[in-house]
Formats: sequence, C-alpha cells, structure tokens
Amino acid sequence: MANEKGLTIAAAAAEILLKNGAETSRVETTADMILSSLGYISHTFVTPTTIIISIEDESGELSTAIRRVHFRLINLSKVDMVNSFSRDFCMGKIDLDEGIKYLNAIDRKKRYGTIYRVLGGCLGASMSMLIFGGTWADFLPTFITVFITLSALYNIEKHEISVFLANLMGSIILTMLALSFTQMGFGDSLNKIVIGAIMPLVPGVAITNGARDFMSGDLISGTARTAEAVMIAIAIAAGVGVTLQVWLYIKGI
Repeated sequence: MANEKGLTIAAAAAEILLKNGAETSRVETTADMILSSLGYISHTFVTPTTIIISIEDESGELSTAIRRVHFRLINLSKVDMVNSFSRDFCMGKIDLDEGIKYLNAIDRKKRYGTIYRVLGGCLGASMSMLIFGGTWADFLPTFITVFITLSALYNIEKHEISVFLANLMGSIILTMLALSFTQMGFGDSLNKIVIGAIMPLVPGVAITNGARDFMSGDLISGTARTAEAVMIAIAIAAGVGVTLQVWLYIKGI
C-alpha cells in the first residue's frame, strides 16, 4: 500500500510537471527525490510523452507506474507549485495522504484567465515589434492582430488539436489581419506587424527545454523537443508564407 501511494505521488508530480512545460531532467529529478525521501531506490525514465517509474523496496519487491501524456501546454505556475511541494514533501512537512490531495489540487487548478493571457501576449508582441524596428503607428494594429489571433487559438486549444495545426491556423489568421490593416492604411509596415504578431507563437520554451535536455544527456527528449520546435517553426513560416503568396497572386504582383 505504501509502495502504491509513493508511486502515485511521484507519478502525479512528474505528470503535472511534464504537462505544464518542465524539462525532462526536472521531471526525473523530482520523481526520484520524492521516492528517495520515502526510502525507495527508484529508476525514472521520461520522454516528452511518457513517464515510467520503477521502485524497489527493502524486501526487493519491484513496482512500476506508467503515465502517458497526450497534451502539453505551458503553465510555469504549476511547475513552481510542484517544485515547492516536492521540497516540503522531502522535508517531511507533508505526508502521503496529504501529498495525493495536494497534487490533485494543483492539477485541478485553473490557468490564468484567458483575457489575462491574451492581453499579456498582446503587450509582449507589440513591444517586441518596437524592438524589431517598428513604429508606434504599428503598435495598435499589432495589438489588435494578436488579440484576435490568440482569442481564436485559445478557443481552438479546447479541442486539443495538434500543435502544428494550431500554429499553422494562427499564423494564417495573423497574416490576413496584418494585410487587412495595412491595406486600409492602418499601420506603417506589414513586415513589422507580422514579425511582432508571431512572437507569441514562437516555441521558445520547447527550444530552451530541448537545449537543456541535450546538455543534461537526455538525447531522446532533446531530439524530440527540438523536432517539435522545428515543426512549430515550419508551421508558422508556412502559414505566413502561403498567405502572403496567395495575396500577391490575387493582387497580380
């Protein structure tokens, strides 16, 4: 029974971390630390979509837990909460039964409201546009473009479609909006508006985690995350490029 509870806590913590943007080494280390604090010898293997944890108790009995992660997003507040939980648990401040309830509460915790995430993305993208050489005349078009694009993507996200398709659709939407604004004379530079607007779609966390996994020696996870980042970048480039080509064809340029 204690083995099952220990495995449940370690697997739940690992799953929450993996689902919310943590790198592989953090997931494995957290699970191993939790089980080590309970006196188990653990072996943890994590890829971007799978968690396998095996433990061996003092009697030599082996137990294994496997978790499959189908859908991942970025929610670093949950990563921080699990980190805090693991430290408190390893220090003995939280027992097994409390730990399961604590992790379930973290997993059920809702993300920041959609409006806050959208507005944050709008401000970040608009400021990035200025950094890349845009003008204040492009600020509002970029802000509105990102607001509509992210609002649409967060609605699409509820259906758990593939990241590739979501980013492809998002890049098409933002390019069409940027073209519409510039054609109406609302904004100075189409290029700068598009560059700023794609910033919320850029897979920065995937690239960073891929690099960290490579440096930690997790070659499978590093390759998978890097491939994911490349595919997302291709989707964004394809959406923008195809939309611009269709527009140029229609305009006869």
